[in-house]
Order: sequence, then structure tokens, then C-alpha cells
Amino acid sequence: MLRMGEEAAGGTPVDRAAERLHEARRLDHDIVEVDAALRQAEDSLRLNPRVQDSVLHRVVMRTGLDTLEICTVVLRVLARSLTDLAKEREPKPLFEAETGAALEQLLSEIADAVVSFAVLVTTHLSTSAESAEERLAAELRTAAGTRDKLALLLREEAERDPGHWQLPGAVLTEVNRILDELDTEHRTRRLFEELDRVSREQRARMPRLTRLRERLGVTEQLWRNRAGFDGRSR
Repeated sequence: MLRMGEEAAGGTPVDRAAERLHEARRLDHDIVEVDAALRQAEDSLRLNPRVQDSVLHRVVMRTGLDTLEICTVVLRVLARSLTDLAKEREPKPLFEAETGAALEQLLSEIADAVVSFAVLVTTHLSTSAESAEERLAAELRTAAGTRDKLALLLREEAERDPGHWQLPGAVLTEVNRILDELDTEHRTRRLFEELDRVSREQRARMPRLTRLRERLGVTEQLWRNRAGFDGRSR
């Protein structure tokens, strides 16, 4: 993402833009490797009765990977849009100087947010996770401000050259999608939905244990609290 931003700020040859597209496509292999490792760890937890299974931590990791996978897909689409734009405008720069600088800054800020998101979903202790979430939220606010600046500059470019607005507009749409995926409120909703799904599956697999919980007056919310989920830490 950093290299894409640096190159978008200047004159990007088509072959270099295509190289970034191939790099973005190769990220799929990393996603597959992490998914396989996570599945192996989940199976190991289920098959080893001596290990205390942390439902919350598994859900945090799984939903975090899902979010990063979506961001990877959007990054690939962004790389495709920049490659098409390079073909259309070669040998001219992809954007005017101020617009290119704003896009470079935005992609740099989003890259920082992706790193903070990764720290958030792999941090187990709630105090550290809360700090990571605050840092992520601050970085997303900064990126949103730069995004608004970029949107204004792209609109001005489109007004000067109305026949070529589709690809620059697609670039803005794609960075918006990544920001939305990394949003902390979106993340919290996704966690609640996945926790509800996992708890339903567990009730279906262990009906006797579920009935025992209900007889003892242990509500679903209390059961979540035992797992350490308070709606803020992840």
C-alpha cells in the first residue's frame, strides 16, 4: 500500500502498476496460510480437553482475519484501478500533483491503520487491546480527514476533465471500503454477531450444559463476561 501511494503521486509506468497488481494478488496466499494455521489451532483446542478454550479469543482472531481478507480483496481492486489509470494516462502522471500527494498520504495512513488493526486482533490482554483500539480509532479519524480532502481534489479534477472521472472515482470508492471495514463500530457489531452464532452452535452441541446454565441462572451475557468480552476491548 505504501509503494502504491508513492507511485501514484508521480508518473507510474504501466509495467510498474501491473507489478503492484501482481503483488496484491499474491496476498491471497498469505491469507490462505493464516487461515490454515488458525483452523489447525482451533481443531487442536477442540480435541485437547486439558486446554481451556477461549471462545472470545478465537472469535476475535477469526473475524479479524475475515476483515483483513476483505481489505486484501479491495486492495487488489484498487491496484487494478491504478493499473487501468496508468494505461489510460501514460505517459502523463496518474493524478495532478496535489491530488497524487493526497492519495499518497491517505494510503500511508490506511497502512498504519491496518497495522494497528492487526495488533488489536492479536492482543490478548484487555488493557493492551483497549490502547490498540484507541490508536486505531485515532488513525481512522486522521485518514477520514485526508479522504475528504482527496474527494474534493478528485471532484475538481473531474470538473476540469469530465470525460475521465470513472477510474479516479473508483479509487475513492475503494479506499472508502477499506476504511469502513476497519471501523471500530463495524468491528464491534461483527464480533457480537459472531459470538451469537458460536453460542448458538455450542447450545446445539451441548444441550445438557445449556440447560444446566439456565437452571443456575447464568445468562448468556454473564457467560460472555466470563470470557472477558465487555464490548470495548476488541
